[in-house]
Amino acid sequence: MLVNNAGLGLGTQIQTMTAKAWDKSMDLNTRSPLFLTQALLELLKAKATLDDPSRIIFISSVAASGVLPSVLAYSTSKKALEHLTPSLALALTDDLFVLTQSRQGAFTQK
Repeated sequence: MLVNNAGLGLGTQIQTMTAKAWDKSMDLNTRSPLFLTQALLELLKAKATLDDPSRIIFISSVAASGVLPSVLAYSTSKKALEHLTPSLALALTDDLFVLTQSRQGAFTQK
């Protein structure tokens, strides 16, 4: 099982957002899960059986479902991740994979 649970929510508004902040959000929240999944595909495929397929879970955010201009890059990157999940599921249909996604809400880190 692979759980892609990366997330970085920078405060990025259109008036002040930099290309660096945009790229950081997209790299961590969208690119990293994609390329980690790609890197582990053969290992996951080798472990999969008809009774116990390999599972890949993508953790998204409620920010992907709303219009949140204060976290523009984060919400966009998580929406992209939500589009990526069914695309990969379709691409891996014949390889004994189950792909799911979960939207998580806000939490306080201590």
